[in-house]
Amino acid sequence: MKLIKCYVENFGKLSNFTYNFKDGLNIIKEQNGFGKTTFAVFIKSMFYGMDAGKNTKIEKSERKKYYPWQGGNYGGNIEFEVDGNKYKIERFFGKKPAEDTFKLYDLATNLESKDFTENIGEEIFKINKEGYERSTYIPQGQIQIEMEDSINAKLGNVLESDNDVNSSEQAIIAINNAKKLYKKERGKGGLIDEKKEKLNQLERELEKRQSDFEILKIQEEKLNKLNNNIKEQGKLRDQSQQMLSEKMEQGRKVAKLETYKTILTKYNKSQENIDELTEFFANDIPSDDLIKNLTEKNFELEITKNQLKNNKFSVEDQEKVTYYKDIFDRNQITETQVNKGIEEYSKISNLENEIQNKTNKKEIIQNELKSKRLATILDSILAIVFIILGFFLIFKGVQEIVGFISAIIGIGLFILFLVNLKKSKKLDVKELEEKIEEMQSEKKLIERNIDKILDICNEKEQNKLNGLYNIKNQINSYNNLLRKQNDINANVQKNNIKKATLENEIKNGLTKYFVDLTKPYSELLQELTIKKNEYQSQLEQFNSLKREKEDFEKSNDMQNLDDVKDLSNIDESVLKEKIKEINIHFDKLSDEKNQVKNQIEVLENRIDEYEFLESDIENTASEIEEETEKYKILNTTESLLKQAKEQFSSSYLQDMIQNFNEYMKLIDNGEMSTNIDIKLDVKVDVNGSQKEIKYFSAGYKDLVYICMRFSLIKTLFKNEAPFVVLDDPFVNLDEEKTTKAINVISTISEKYQIIYFVCNSSRI
Repeated sequence: MKLIKCYVENFGKLSNFTYNFKDGLNIIKEQNGFGKTTFAVFIKSMFYGMDAGKNTKIEKSERKKYYPWQGGNYGGNIEFEVDGNKYKIERFFGKKPAEDTFKLYDLATNLESKDFTENIGEEIFKINKEGYERSTYIPQGQIQIEMEDSINAKLGNVLESDNDVNSSEQAIIAINNAKKLYKKERGKGGLIDEKKEKLNQLERELEKRQSDFEILKIQEEKLNKLNNNIKEQGKLRDQSQQMLSEKMEQGRKVAKLETYKTILTKYNKSQENIDELTEFFANDIPSDDLIKNLTEKNFELEITKNQLKNNKFSVEDQEKVTYYKDIFDRNQITETQVNKGIEEYSKISNLENEIQNKTNKKEIIQNELKSKRLATILDSILAIVFIILGFFLIFKGVQEIVGFISAIIGIGLFILFLVNLKKSKKLDVKELEEKIEEMQSEKKLIERNIDKILDICNEKEQNKLNGLYNIKNQINSYNNLLRKQNDINANVQKNNIKKATLENEIKNGLTKYFVDLTKPYSELLQELTIKKNEYQSQLEQFNSLKREKEDFEKSNDMQNLDDVKDLSNIDESVLKEKIKEINIHFDKLSDEKNQVKNQIEVLENRIDEYEFLESDIENTASEIEEETEKYKILNTTESLLKQAKEQFSSSYLQDMIQNFNEYMKLIDNGEMSTNIDIKLDVKVDVNGSQKEIKYFSAGYKDLVYICMRFSLIKTLFKNEAPFVVLDDPFVNLDEEKTTKAINVISTISEKYQIIYFVCNSSRI
């Protein structure tokens, strides 16, 4: 048998993963964390499915441990060849086995095949999942072989009768458990010892029954005496109880009379209070709305009074008004005049700038006039020289052309002289001087007007513009104070009217109830509210007391209450103490009587059971004998079954030893002598002594165990060579032992398909 190809859709951390297998040795070298163990478990799960997942701990449940990290369908498919036929298993898993799906396809036809069921692993390998994990599936750290019934059965080639052999271990365990039911291996326990203890108890009980008749007679006589004592105590208790009842009845009558007197006193007092309040509310009882309305008006009146008190023109503000009025009204200084002064003050700066500009311009013009006069004189002299020279040359007839040019230049210079002379006439310095003088006059006029305003208002600010703004602010303050004064006068007039109206309304409302209205209205309103509430409360109390008085008179016989016997010579507390002592004695007698009755009942039952005890003793002895015989049979059966199993296991032992020695030669060249028992435990011959493998190093044990594994595989699968999964099993080996282990694998891969997962190149 061999694997061809697999596809992992989602399994643990593997997703959309494909791998093509080859014959012989398949080395899958990946780093830790790749998912090598996940891949190995996937191969196993395709053939054997997943566990039920009932274990809550994820590390103990492969179904939970390998649930896809990234979600999606949980599973995939694997293609393989067996007996010359090619198939594909497709399995997907859910969170519960009921959600799992299984399909098998024949790759020759691509149709669904019924050659195998979902138990395909057991049907192909002829071993169950546990047997597979202990044979061809070799995970890391679990190389050692542990025998299992399905392996044992396959080794013996008796899988056709696995109901007998495959369950031999379970049968031995079941027999052993059955033996323990009858008798424990150590100490006491089990059905046999329990029955023996029961027999001893029954025999002791039979002895006790013989004295029960005499005890029963004594207890019956004791019961008669107790009954007589109880009757006597009952009579004494009834007499004392009757006297106590009469005493308590007298006490109740006295208490009721006192209660009635208290009710009458409260009733009469309440009647007086009602009469007094009814006189106060002779006109009518004020409604809650009336009291509320008067209270709200009184609150509004107090607010109005506070407003009149607080809404006054202060002395400080009045002094300011007088001061400002003397300055501004007497001198007729207005905000408009001040604003005009502020506006004109800004012209002063402009005028000063303009005067300076024109003064500078005048100086520039004067300088230009001086320079132009000199240039003009020079131009005129030069022009005359060129003209005279030109005409001289022309008249002499010498250099006429030069003379003609010289004359033209002279005429041009003369024309330029005339133009400059004409421009200089346009430069009117006098006009600038007049303009400057005019602006200076305007500046002085503005300054006089501003100074006048500042002097009138007695403003000493050195910066005149700041002084003007100060005056403007004072005018604004003056106007605001005047408006404030007018507003206050209007509010005072309005609040005086409102105050008078509210006082009239409140007085009209209170006159019905109070003659003296000199007290504050709030106190009168509070007093009115209290009296109204008191009236309502007293009225309710009076009605309640009236009903209480009437109910008391109806429910009690008033004539009988007056008829009180004189029982003063009887002390109620002494009587109660006596009744208490009688009750205690009565209860003790009753308890003793009940105990005696119970003892009599037990004795009677035990006497009735006397005849059955002998029968129980006989039956129990017989049961002990039968169960002892059954225990002997189970003992014999267990011994024979173990002997048969050992004889059965020895049938395949020689093949295992031969195959094991063959693989061990690849490791030590046959230098070390080893032996295997029927439990597949390895022993090594050291100096003539058999040593168990557990005494050797972990590395050497792993080498021996890998040889044992492959000898087991060779013995198990004689006809069809299975594939073998190795999940990095050589982590404990040093370099030398790793080389030997790889040599074993290389040799075995010539016959078997090996799927070898490894993370380190040193183990390849």
